[in-house]
Amino acid sequence: MTDQSDDVAARVAMIFARLFPDLSPNEIPAASMTSVRDWDSIATLSLIVEAEEEFGITIGLDSADVVESFDDLCRVVVRSRRISFEDIPPRHLRH
Repeated sequence: MTDQSDDVAARVAMIFARLFPDLSPNEIPAASMTSVRDWDSIATLSLIVEAEEEFGITIGLDSADVVESFDDLCRVVVRSRRISFEDIPPRHLRH
């Protein structure tokens, strides 16, 4: 993993730990809707909202159908961060 994806995974793991306190740190990277008893549609929305707040991004509820695992949320965050960065007008970027 790159430093950026390591950072994303670590921060997403903290979100999972808050929302699913019964999961051990070793279980979090393999967490999915099928493996976590308390993961329902409300939990998915909570994960998305928590990730938006944690990373200062907008994911949008249209991604709710895509987020079915820890890895899915990490991918959505990375993609949203890339899109958010690309949306910054060039004049606001330092060279």
